[in-house]
Amino acid sequence: MIERNPFRGVKVPKALRHEHPFWTEKEAAMFLTAAKSTRHYATFYVALATGLRIGELLALTWDDVDLKKGCLDVSKTLLSSRNGKPVTGPPKTESSNRKVFLDPSTVEVLKAHRAAQIEQRLRTQNWQSHNLIFCRQDGGAENYSKYNYILRRQKQVLPISVHSLRHTHATFLLNKGISEIVIADRLGHTVKKNLLGISITMTARYTHVTDDMRKKAALAFVRALQKGFLEYSGQVEKVGQSD
Repeated sequence: MIERNPFRGVKVPKALRHEHPFWTEKEAAMFLTAAKSTRHYATFYVALATGLRIGELLALTWDDVDLKKGCLDVSKTLLSSRNGKPVTGPPKTESSNRKVFLDPSTVEVLKAHRAAQIEQRLRTQNWQSHNLIFCRQDGGAENYSKYNYILRRQKQVLPISVHSLRHTHATFLLNKGISEIVIADRLGHTVKKNLLGISITMTARYTHVTDDMRKKAALAFVRALQKGFLEYSGQVEKVGQSD
């Protein structure tokens, strides 16, 4: 036996901060173009368009979204799925309970997704009626590890994690001039946290985010994505001309 702890007094070095990779506007457009023919297209599109955590996204029900007003309410997160039955809990933080506004393109994606889901439900005998927006082909809750698997395996653009879609969304808004406080509000972050290396000062305590500011953030995303589609389509046209 030893008389003293040899590690006493040793200072543990600080862990290096891991920077999440993210997509450019063009990369996001390329991925969505490739994913459009798959049944997970709406899930990835809404994840990019809102910056929701994957658990928040997969816990959404149709009661949480108002397609006429163009917004959705985040009030829960998916903890696990037991034979397709969703087990939900409260969101990560108090500020995660929030309203997220949607741009018109995202609303149209959700409308098309709902129509396709109704058709799928009519074809499926043992449909699980959990009213989930994003679900398995039998209506049951999805396992979010599936989306990490898809993103890691796809070869169109840089392989990333599903959490990096959230960082991509934040980067789009930041590049379009949306303030850090509005981005934090949209993502459900506490204002004391740093996002993408942004230092949010104590003035945030006295800053109020209005619905107009939230709507502008939603529109900023679609402008960024439109820029990406223009860059991607221009590249495709050049390739066609060279052929």
